[in-house]
Amino acid sequence: MGNQMQKISDARNQKQTSFTFEIDNFSEKKAEISSPLFGCGGCEWYVTVHPMGDHCCDHLAVYMNVARTKSFGTEWKRRVSYRFVLLNQSGKELQTFGTPSNVPIYRV
Repeated sequence: MGNQMQKISDARNQKQTSFTFEIDNFSEKKAEISSPLFGCGGCEWYVTVHPMGDHCCDHLAVYMNVARTKSFGTEWKRRVSYRFVLLNQSGKELQTFGTPSNVPIYRV
């Protein structure tokens, strides 16, 4: 797996943001991997990848997270639409999915 890309739509102005997160030597990774922060919709976000799954050891788990949640009030919320595209090292698309998802590890 070479890249993960997500597109996030800002519901206030329908602005679409693309973010690419490349993971080198993915097949050697065992622990959670976090992306750098990126901005969209007035918030900072990051992606976490669990190469060996989160609650299941034979599925890749990928999540989108909001950064610095302690700075938001308890009523804070955002509605986003996003998708992840998994690519291999050659740039070939392996899988596309949205919302928190688990992908069978044999597909990666």
